[in-house]
Amino acid sequence: MKRKRILVILLSLLTSWQSAFSQNNQAGKIAVLYNLLRKSRADTVRVGMLLELGRLYLDSGRGDKDLDSASYVVGQASMLSRKLGYQIGHGRSLLTSALVLIKKNRNQHALLLCREALHCFLQSSDLKDAGEAYIIIGQRYGNLAPDIGIKIENFKKAADAFLKSDAIKRAGDANKDIGETLLLVDKGEDALPYLRTSINLYQSIHYREIGTAYHLIAMALSKTGDFVSELKYSLLAIASIEATGDRTSPVLRNILYGTGMAYYRILNYEKAHIYLAKARELAYMQKDTPAMTEITFNMGRSQLHGGKFKDAISLIKSMEQLGDTTSTIEFVVNIAGELRKGSDTDSKKLAHSILRGLDKYRKSKQDAGIREKLASVELHTSLDLMDVRGAAHFYRQLVDILSVKELVLTDRLDALNGIIRYNNITGQNKVALAAIKTYRDLCKANNLKTFNKEYEFWLFKTDSVIGNYLSAIRHYQNYKRGEDSLLNELNSRQISVLNIQFETEKKDKDISLKNRNIRLLGRQSALQRTTLKQENVKRNLTIAAAVMLLAALGVGYNRYQLKQESNVLLKARQLEIDKQHQNLLSSAKNLTQLLKEKEWLLREIHHRVKNNLQVTMSLLNMQSFYITNHQAQEAIGASKRRMYAISLIHQQLYQSEALCNINIGAYVTELCGYLLDNLGEERKIRFAFAVTNLEIDVAQAVPLGLLINEAITNSLIHAFMLKKEGLISIRAYHENEGSITVEITDDGDGLPAGFNWGTAQSLGINLMRGLAGQLDGNLHIISEQGTTIKITFNRINELVNEFAEVQQEPAFAHE
Repeated sequence: MKRKRILVILLSLLTSWQSAFSQNNQAGKIAVLYNLLRKSRADTVRVGMLLELGRLYLDSGRGDKDLDSASYVVGQASMLSRKLGYQIGHGRSLLTSALVLIKKNRNQHALLLCREALHCFLQSSDLKDAGEAYIIIGQRYGNLAPDIGIKIENFKKAADAFLKSDAIKRAGDANKDIGETLLLVDKGEDALPYLRTSINLYQSIHYREIGTAYHLIAMALSKTGDFVSELKYSLLAIASIEATGDRTSPVLRNILYGTGMAYYRILNYEKAHIYLAKARELAYMQKDTPAMTEITFNMGRSQLHGGKFKDAISLIKSMEQLGDTTSTIEFVVNIAGELRKGSDTDSKKLAHSILRGLDKYRKSKQDAGIREKLASVELHTSLDLMDVRGAAHFYRQLVDILSVKELVLTDRLDALNGIIRYNNITGQNKVALAAIKTYRDLCKANNLKTFNKEYEFWLFKTDSVIGNYLSAIRHYQNYKRGEDSLLNELNSRQISVLNIQFETEKKDKDISLKNRNIRLLGRQSALQRTTLKQENVKRNLTIAAAVMLLAALGVGYNRYQLKQESNVLLKARQLEIDKQHQNLLSSAKNLTQLLKEKEWLLREIHHRVKNNLQVTMSLLNMQSFYITNHQAQEAIGASKRRMYAISLIHQQLYQSEALCNINIGAYVTELCGYLLDNLGEERKIRFAFAVTNLEIDVAQAVPLGLLINEAITNSLIHAFMLKKEGLISIRAYHENEGSITVEITDDGDGLPAGFNWGTAQSLGINLMRGLAGQLDGNLHIISEQGTTIKITFNRINELVNEFAEVQQEPAFAHE
C-alpha cells in the first residue's frame, strides 16, 4: 500500500511538472524523469520510471543516439527488475528492448525477446501486457499466406487477453485490427463480426473516437454488396470523426471519399459529387497526388452518370495535370462512352472529337483493359456515325484483345458487346450468335443478372435480322423483364436511402433536443451545487475553527508540562549527543566517500577494459578487410567473437549494481542475440532458454563466457550444414548445493562418425578443455540427435572471492 501511495505521488508530481512543457517537448519530459530518478529508491517505482524514460527516447525519432540511450535505460530497468524479482518489470523491459531492435531492423532478435516477454507476462498472470506482446508479435508477420494466419491468430489472443484483463479499449483495438487485416484479403463477410464487436466494446466505455471502426464496417459491407448499409455506416463515421473536432485529417478524407462512392453505388450522383468534392479538397490541402487523381476520376464518373457532361469534360485538363496517363485515358473513354449514348448526332460527334484528343497517348504502352475500353468506344462511336469501314479497324483490335488472358470479366463482356453489334450491322449473323453464346456463358458462370439483360437484347436484335420473329419477341420480353427488375431494385435502394436520411435527420433533432435539456439540467445542477458548496464551506469553517482552538489549547498545556519535566535532562544530554553526532557524521562521510571512490574506480576499470576490447575488435575488423586468406579471416572473426564475449562481461559489470557478480541469464540472452545476428542470418535458427536466476563471480564469468561462446559458435557454423533451420537450447541450473551446470544443445547434424573429442586437437576443443580446467569443472560432449556440450563446476563462495581479489591485486598493479 505504501509503495502504491509513493507511485501515485510521483505520477502526480510528474503530471504537474509536465504541464510546464508542451505536449511534444520530449527533452522537457526526459529532464523531469531524470530528476525524479535521482531521488528515487531501487524499487518497482524506479523500474516504471526507467521504462517510461526508455519509451520517451524510443519515440523521440532523433536517430541512433536516442535508440542507444533507450537500450541503456531499459537494460537498467531489466537488471533492477531481476534483482527485485519483479517478473512483470522484466517482461516490460524485454518488450521495450524488442521495440528498439525493431527500429534497428533486427526483427529476428526482436521476435525472440517478444516471446520471452510474453512468457514472463503469462507466468505472472499479467494478461494486459501479454496482450501487448501478442499485438507486437502479430505485427511482425506479413499479409500473405501463411503469415497472415499467424498474424490474425496473435491478434485474436491479444483481444482475449485484453478482455480478460478488463482493458476494454485495447480489446476493441485488437478486434478492429483483426477486421482490418481480413479486409486486406477481401474477406469482408468474415471481418464484420470483429468490427461490430470493436464498436460494441468502444461504446460500452463511452469511447468517442470510433469513426475509423465505422468506416471499416462500411468497407466490409461494400465488399458484400450491401451498399445501403454501407452508406449508413459511412455517415455514422463522418458524424463520429467530426464530433471529435477533426476537420482535416487523412482519415476524414478517406471516409468522405468512401461516403461519396457509397452514394455513387446507389445511383445518387448528386450526393456522391458533394462528398467527393469535399474529399478532393482535403487531398489537395494534404498534397496527396494519387488520392487527388482517384477522387477526380470518380467525380467525373458521378457527373457523367448524372448527365452533367460539360462539368465532366472540364475535368479532363485537371486529370492531365495530375500526370496519371492511364487514369486520364480511362476518364476520357468514359466521357465519350456516355456522350455516344445520346440520341442526337452532335453528342456522337463530340464523343468522336474527344477521342481524337487521345492520339498523343496511343503509342504509349497501356494495359489490356485500357486498350479494350478505347477500342470499344471508338467502335461504337464509328457505328453511331454510320462509319462501318472505320469501325472495322477497331473491331479487329477488340478481337485481338479478347485473346489476352489478363483481361478482366467486365472488359471481356464489353468487348463481346462491341463484336456482337458490329456483326449484327454487317450481317455476319453466325459470328454474332457465337459471340452471344460466349457472352451468355460468361454471365451464367459469374451470376451476372445485369449482363443477362444485355444478352437477351442481343438475341432479340440477331433474331430480328435473321427473320426469326417469334424467338425475337420472346427475347425482347425477357429483356424488358430484366430491365423492370433492375428498375425495381433501383427504386428499393432509393427508398432505403430516403429512410436513412429521414432517420439521420430525426436522430439529429432528437440529439439537439436532448442536448438542450441536458444544458438546462446542467445549469440547475450547477446552481444547486454552488448553493450547497457555500453552505458546506460555512459549516466546515466553523467546525474547523472550533477544533483548531481546542487543539491549540491542548497542545499548549501538554508542551508546558513536558518542557518543565524534561528541560533539565535535555540540557545534560545535549552536549553529549552533539559530540557523538558530529563524530558519526564525520565517520559516515569518510566511509561514504571511500565507498563511492571504490565503486567509481571499479566501474571505470570495467568500462575501460570493455572499451579497449571494443577498440581491439575494431582493429581486427579493419585488418580483416586487408586479408584475402579465408582461414585468416575466419580466425579474426572467431577472435572478435571471443573478445565480444569478454567485453559483454565487463559491460554488465559496470552497468549493474553488484560489481563482482554476473547474471548468467541476461548475459546468455544478449550473447546469443549477437551471435545470431552475426552467424545465423542465412538460416532460421531459434534459441530456447531455461536459465534460472543464477549469478557467478567475475573470476568464473570470463572462462564460462568464452566456453559458451565457443559452443554456440560451433553449433551455428557446423551443426546445421544439412538443413536451413534448427533449435539451440541453453540450460543453466544448480546441480546440487554450490554446484552449477550449463548445457548447450542443438538438434543439428551431430558429430562426425568416429570423432573422439577427448583426443581431438582442434583450437575450439582445446579452448573448451582449457576453459573447463580454469573453472575446475567437468566437460562432457555428447552426440545424440544433435550435439550437447555440458560443463559442471563449483561456484566460488564469498570468502574465496575476497581471497582471490587480494591475490590478484599485485598482478593487476604490475600490469
